[in-house]
Amino acid sequence: MRVLVCAALASVSLVTLGDIVFDNANARWEIGKDGCVTKIIERKTARNLVGEKVPFVTYVGTDGVTNAPVACTGDRKRLDFRFANGSKMSLKVSEFPGGWTFETADCALKDADALWFVRLKPACAKYFGAMANAISDDASAVFVRGYRPETEMSCSKETGDGVLAAGALRKSGFDGHRAGLAAAPRGDILKTVREMTKAAGVPWSKAGGAWAQDSALNRGSYFFATGMDLPSLDDWIDMAERGGFDLFHFHVWWKLY
Repeated sequence: MRVLVCAALASVSLVTLGDIVFDNANARWEIGKDGCVTKIIERKTARNLVGEKVPFVTYVGTDGVTNAPVACTGDRKRLDFRFANGSKMSLKVSEFPGGWTFETADCALKDADALWFVRLKPACAKYFGAMANAISDDASAVFVRGYRPETEMSCSKETGDGVLAAGALRKSGFDGHRAGLAAAPRGDILKTVREMTKAAGVPWSKAGGAWAQDSALNRGSYFFATGMDLPSLDDWIDMAERGGFDLFHFHVWWKLY
């Protein structure tokens, strides 16, 4: 009984001090009462993947000023942030195997132009992957990935601050944006990002994304299909068949279709 009481008191003390602890098979991380992640400890190596403490959320006002929270409270299911000007917002937290999902909620941000959340500055800052939104080195990797097209992503190599983040702009609203966080040794990161992809609840392919390296389809020949449209579709198919190509690569499809 005495042991149980001591354990309970220790748990209460941990929350009272403001540190909220999250852990899984890959990592353990803590966020302080000031709203900054103090550490991300990789389980296999005991390495701290936080290079520098930065606010886990910030928002940029219409005046161009970046606002950081003055307080963070909550638990493993929800984090609540309060700002000096009376603004507030929350992150709902859920887990997937090897990582966590965060969803913006109850955003009451005074004159906000942009919101950035799941902000981290990893210590493993050798490689910057803008498409994957990851920062890594030869031993470890940290991913922060948005789950919807409207959710912004940044790994800030261009600005030099080395901060990973997901974001929301005024035009898309601030509530309901979701992003995943995963931190792990490089040898474990692919399986974790696959779980993140499934947690996002969006369409995915076993020939792309975190499955691309293992896909036999990706080892075949491909035909850059730039400017394909419905009237020319049969001609494109005919050229691909005569050339013996395995697949079409829709080059810059996000601009054309």
